[in-house]
Parts: sequence; C-alpha cells; structure tokens
Amino acid sequence: MRDQSGVGPLEWEVEQHGWTEGLVESAHDLAEDLFGVSELDVEDDIALDDPRYEFLKLMRDEADEYWARLGWDITDGDGKQLRVMEYLSRPLLCAVKRLHPDAKLAMADDAWAASLEADAKRFKASR
Repeated sequence: MRDQSGVGPLEWEVEQHGWTEGLVESAHDLAEDLFGVSELDVEDDIALDDPRYEFLKLMRDEADEYWARLGWDITDGDGKQLRVMEYLSRPLLCAVKRLHPDAKLAMADDAWAASLEADAKRFKASR
C-alpha cells in the first residue's frame, strides 16, 4: 500500500501533524482516487456486526495478517501499520471484495488490478 500514489506523502503529513481536518479530507480524496469510493461513501453500508467486516474489529497485528492474506502490505516497511489505513481500510475492502457498486481498483498496474479483481470475484462466488 505504501507504494501507491499519494499514500507516502499523506502518511508523512499525518505523522508530522496528526489528523487535521484537511488531512482527513485528503484521505477521503485519496481513497476515491485509489478505490473509487471513500470512507464516507461506504460507512453506512459497512456495519460492524456484518460478518464480512469482522476484520475491522481485529487487533492491529491480526489486521496486518488479514490484509497480507489478501495480498496487501499495509505496513510502513518497518512493521508499523500505515496511519492512513484508518481511512483506507473500508474502501480497500470494498474494492478487493467488490462490496460496493462504485468500488474498483484504480491502480496504474492494470494486470495486477485485474488479478485482484479476479480474486475478489472468486471470493464473492464462494460465499
């Protein structure tokens, strides 16, 4: 995740200044750029009592493992979870598992995005 466009600069800003109103807005914009939806678009659709979103209740290490199983490294490279995941987790999940009609993987590497979308379709079909 840290190599995706916009993630590094936002992560640095949050590290320096904490979550300001402007940085939260930037996180929503980044989520829309990367996944087609923001936390605001999906927050009403994702109930914590829905089993598809159980991972949102996981402890940090367990959440890191969950994302790793889906092929995503959400750490800063030194083992700490990226701060921006606070606003990117739900949109990413919606894109990876196709849980929202507007969610998509808008990354530059089309082959990689297509592979993740195929995985998401297989996951959805197995449910």
